[in-house]
Amino acid sequence: MASSKPEIREIEIAKLSPNDYNPNVETKAKYKALVNHFREVGFTDPLKVRKRDPKDPDTIQTEYVLIDGEHRLRAYREVFPEAETIMCAVCDLTRAGAVVSTIAYNEIRGDENPIKMAVAIKIAVEGGKTIEEIETLTGMRKSRVEAYAELQEMPEGEKLPKFEDEESGQEDAPNPREPVVISFAVYEDEREIIERAITKAKRSLPPETDIDEERGKSLVILSEEYLRGAGTKGEAPAQEGVTDGG
Repeated sequence: MASSKPEIREIEIAKLSPNDYNPNVETKAKYKALVNHFREVGFTDPLKVRKRDPKDPDTIQTEYVLIDGEHRLRAYREVFPEAETIMCAVCDLTRAGAVVSTIAYNEIRGDENPIKMAVAIKIAVEGGKTIEEIETLTGMRKSRVEAYAELQEMPEGEKLPKFEDEESGQEDAPNPREPVVISFAVYEDEREIIERAITKAKRSLPPETDIDEERGKSLVILSEEYLRGAGTKGEAPAQEGVTDGG
């Protein structure tokens, strides 16, 4: 049964607490970009909250609990330290329902289409935004923004250009790797197999992995495992079902 429509209203910040289960982790670069975004355009996306549930742990004693927006609340308080209230969408959810909703907000935001991203970057640049501004306001690495900016001008399948070594700060120092954009199509019944395999591969990634590179690194892990199973002759290993098991 669907919940009632959320009520949008201002709530005192002192009456809000983060939940105790949020699986989402935000990198320092992403958080900094969020702060910069608020300074540039203000706060435009209400927090999703619920009223405290009797089943909540004793550590949560405020009237409202966050469902989605913990990082936005932190950034909001940093940018607007004098603010006493913040815009919220009050959702009629139990604690269990809120847990599922939190996971859903993290999972259904969509995946990046590299061609559409390149078009979007090009529009921003042609509209007067610099690569540095896009980097600051989005949290994307400068080399990644530049790669998308260049993608529109390149023949299909061609490698993206080298960029400055951001770690060392040396101008024009070649990156040890040249990123390439790979796209492919699969049938709908094959999509689930691939997505489950990528999810499984992500478990091998360190916690600090840049979320922008996560999918590519997951594919590398899968490919390495495939080649390891095939041996040194480059032969394909026997077909095996992909499971969610560890």
